[in-house]
Amino acid sequence: MNHAFRWLPSWAVSSNVHVVAGLEAHNTLNSGDVGLPVEGVSGEEGGAELPPDAPKDRRRWWRRRAVLIASVLAVLIALAGSAIGWLVYAATYQPLQPGNFGGPRLSMTTVSDGIRETEYIVTGRPLTVGAVEFSLWNSGSTAVRLLGLADNSGPVIQLRWGPEVDKNGLGGGTYGEAKPLPVTLTPNTSISLWFLVQRPKCQAPLTEEISQVGIRWQSLGFNHVYQFQLGAASYLPYDMPIAVCYPAAALKHIG
Repeated sequence: MNHAFRWLPSWAVSSNVHVVAGLEAHNTLNSGDVGLPVEGVSGEEGGAELPPDAPKDRRRWWRRRAVLIASVLAVLIALAGSAIGWLVYAATYQPLQPGNFGGPRLSMTTVSDGIRETEYIVTGRPLTVGAVEFSLWNSGSTAVRLLGLADNSGPVIQLRWGPEVDKNGLGGGTYGEAKPLPVTLTPNTSISLWFLVQRPKCQAPLTEEISQVGIRWQSLGFNHVYQFQLGAASYLPYDMPIAVCYPAAALKHIG
C-alpha cells in the first residue's frame, strides 16, 4: 500500500480532529504552532465502516445458525436410532412355533419302551422313505416365507407342506395334499410340515438319530434358520427323535 504525506499549516489543525478529505486518517491531530505530518491512503483503498449494530446482528445470525444445526443433528440422530432399532428387530425376529398336532406317516412308525412312545423309526429296507408330520405356527404379526431345508445332505431329503386341517377334518391332510416348499405363512396361522426321511444303508449295531431339522425362512428382508425340534409340539412333553439306523430288536417295540 502506498502512503502519501503532506504538511498542514498549524492554522488548519484543530485538537482531536481526523482528516478525511479524500484520505482516511490514521492519526489524531493535536493542536500546535507547527505543521504535523499526516499519514493517509488513497480513496480507492479506503474501506467503509460497519454500522454500530453489525456485531450484534452477526451474533444473532450465528446463534440462529447454531440452533438450526443442532436441530438437524438431533433429527438425524433420532432417525439413525430408529433405523438401528428396526434393523435389530428385523434381524432377531422369530415368530415360528411348533403347533399342537403331528405324527408318523408313510413308512414311519413309533417304538416304545413299554411305557411310552420314545422314538420314530423308518421301517423297511435301505432307501425306504418315511415321513413325520408336524404343525407349524406363525405367532407373529408379519408374514414368513418358508424356503426349504438348511442342510440337504442328511437323511431328511425334503420338506413339504399341507393344510392344518384338510376338507375331511384330517389334521395335516394326506401326503397327496402336501406340496414342496417354498410357501408363505401369513400371521397367526398354522400349516403342517412333512419331513421326508430316507433310511440309509446302516451298519449294525450303529444307531443314528435325528433330533432337529433346520428350516430356512425369510421375513422383513432377512434370512434365518429355524431349528425345528422333533416332537417338541405342545402335545408332547418330551422330544421324539427319528432313528434312521437302529438295532433289529427295536422292531419288537413298535408302538
